[in-house]
Amino acid sequence: MSGVQSYTTTLTTNSDGDATGDTPLIVNGKILKLVWLKVGNGTVTLATKASNQAVNETIYTKALTASTIAYPRAVVCASNGTAASAGDNLYDYFVVNSPLTITIASGGNAVAHKVSVFWESL
Repeated sequence: MSGVQSYTTTLTTNSDGDATGDTPLIVNGKILKLVWLKVGNGTVTLATKASNQAVNETIYTKALTASTIAYPRAVVCASNGTAASAGDNLYDYFVVNSPLTITIASGGNAVAHKVSVFWESL
């Protein structure tokens, strides 16, 4: 099935201000955007789930203090495997075939954080 799909979850932090949740499905496609609705401060991380892949890939991580829409992109590498320099502005979508893990850190005690992930299916 192709087209844009999304997954929205509400993660409630524990007394340390942390929460983690996984998408209940395998996301197969290009990550388009991440939406976090402010209910408190916190660091939001979106990553592929290591148990389904050889390498856990962090797609986005940032300390946030306001509602945010992010469009995460990966730095493209040259044909010899070296990363393109940041000044080259060569970026592309993260392509995944894995469940995703969403993590909130330092998000306050018992705070419900709403996070949405959008992807284009391959």
